[in-house]
Amino acid sequence: VWISHPCARFILTIYLKKILKGLNIHFEEGIEFVGEKSSFKGETLNIHYSPTLKTFLPMAMKQSDNLIFDTLYLTFLHRANRKKWCEGNDVFKELIKKHLNLDSSENYMIDGSGASRENRVTPSFLWHVLRKGFEEPLFVSSLAI
Repeated sequence: VWISHPCARFILTIYLKKILKGLNIHFEEGIEFVGEKSSFKGETLNIHYSPTLKTFLPMAMKQSDNLIFDTLYLTFLHRANRKKWCEGNDVFKELIKKHLNLDSSENYMIDGSGASRENRVTPSFLWHVLRKGFEEPLFVSSLAI
């Protein structure tokens, strides 16, 4: 399996092992991730294109699915040519400024799910994000409450 972002390997290995164990699938070789696509010598069996955010984000928000949000976080890092999980703070501050026109300089966001103890978001900033979100009907309909 070729995984484009190196930080995702650890998380994906855990989830794949858990899923395979649940399916009663056992293997001796383990799970191997190839670091660069160009070094992949195997045969491509399938290509998968992910659905748009509007397709899966409402259900992910309703279920509060941390795996989806952490994966989305890593996708944004990859697209910004960042190599480390901890570099996402700057990426998200840029995205927030560009799309919401909000200043997030007082905040620190280290993951996509908000589960990290390292995350620091002010109540005022969270209120402004929610206020902007309420301008979008899809956001409102996606809330779990």
